[in-house]
Amino acid sequence: MLSEEKLQRFMLTPWTFVGLHLPVKLPLEVKAIDLSALPLVGYLEQTVVDELTLGLLSLGRAAPRFPGIRIWGCVRKYYVHIYVCIHDM
Repeated sequence: MLSEEKLQRFMLTPWTFVGLHLPVKLPLEVKAIDLSALPLVGYLEQTVVDELTLGLLSLGRAAPRFPGIRIWGCVRKYYVHIYVCIHDM
């Protein structure tokens, strides 16, 4: 409640507020974006970013880490492993 006075007013006669209708909240209207009119950065933000983020997150979760080797060494080993698996070498 906003104030003690309004709370007391409500508590004295709550039946006067029974017939009030609450406003209906509608979801925001989604506007279609013309992708061809966007600059390159805007186009990438609207189309590629979500998929790229999910891919990088899954790569980070799946990439093995080798103790004693720097992160770039681990990355190289992982990419070589993926390359060999893809090309059946």
